Amino acid sequence: MRGNLAAYPGGAAQPGTSDLNWNAAETIANSVPVAGGAAGVITVFNNSAGTIHLVIDCSGFFASS
Repeated sequence: MRGNLAAYPGGAAQPGTSDLNWNAAETIANSVPVAGGAAGVITVFNNSAGTIHLVIDCSGFFASS
């Protein structure tokens, strides 16, 4: 099984690109800056045929100017 996921601001249209790509039984680390949408929400879309295990760490935020 191959898969990918996309992370993007909540409420925005899903982008046509992925942020992480994998093959079955792989463990992959990645870092993706994503600005929060309304109320700081982000959306993560799993574009694979299976279930994934995902850990998300927030290490900062984008402040409104």
